[in-house]
Amino acid sequence: MKNFKFEKSERLLKRSEFIRLKRTGKRFHNKYFIAELTAGKFERTRLGITVTKKTGSAVERNRLKRIIREGFRHNRQYISGNLDINIIVKKEAASISFNNAFSSLRKMFKNLEKSFDN
Repeated sequence: MKNFKFEKSERLLKRSEFIRLKRTGKRFHNKYFIAELTAGKFERTRLGITVTKKTGSAVERNRLKRIIREGFRHNRQYISGNLDINIIVKKEAASISFNNAFSSLRKMFKNLEKSFDN
């Protein structure tokens, strides 16, 4: 059975980590999400999520964060190595359905590994 946990060690937690990604990371985007990524300092791939208030109400922002975490947990196998990834949600994603968001994230995670040269 696969391990689908999203543990604390797999999260970007500190503001300095998000700033480092913003300054040194490569950016990839699709219609709903922007991904910033760089080589990580730890043994695991870590995920950060940024959803601004411009996206919608707190309910909508929390729903999008849950969808992104779920997408990361289920598509982790497409990302090898130790990357730090920050997913930024665009305004267009506010009314997106779960299935559309999930497929958009799947495509993004598959393409991240192909396009990122360590």
